[in-house]
Amino acid sequence: MPSYDDEEEGKYGGGEGKYSEGKYDEGDEKGAEEGDEDEWVLPGMGQAAEDTLLTRVATFCSSGTFAQDMNDFVDAQCGAWADADQRKDSHADLGRWQSIHEEYLELFEEKLEGFVRRQGGDLAGLMEDCRGALQNKHGWLFEDENYAGFVNWMKSVLEYEHFHQMMVTAAKKQDNLSCTHK
Repeated sequence: MPSYDDEEEGKYGGGEGKYSEGKYDEGDEKGAEEGDEDEWVLPGMGQAAEDTLLTRVATFCSSGTFAQDMNDFVDAQCGAWADADQRKDSHADLGRWQSIHEEYLELFEEKLEGFVRRQGGDLAGLMEDCRGALQNKHGWLFEDENYAGFVNWMKSVLEYEHFHQMMVTAAKKQDNLSCTHK
């Protein structure tokens, strides 16, 4: 009669168990039929989305004065990007654009830091969570259209290229609106 150790060794030892290389040991009658209660849990899955700092920040950023202030900044500054994608000498404007990006970062941090601290977090930790979310570790952030503005702002904070493209797009939109109102 095989001992418990022999049985366990056959299942898990030497890489030849029922889970190695996706194989299922047909001799194991239990499996999922008897309600195997093991569940896959990824970081953040154990918490309701509302319980995470990232979700509270995304909600905060998508409503109220934060969203208005960020949109006002973009509207006020996007003129510097008018025809940026069509100019041959756009590198001449790079210093000015980077300076505006720094102002954008300062505004973002100023508007967000107090809220994050009141929620018991810190900005550095939040930025790390945001980097992870933007690498699609937190799919919920991208599935909910209510967070689209937040995702756009975060990408613009973390990646200058995204900020540049956001400003070019805003400048084009502003130009199109001024053309239609003439």
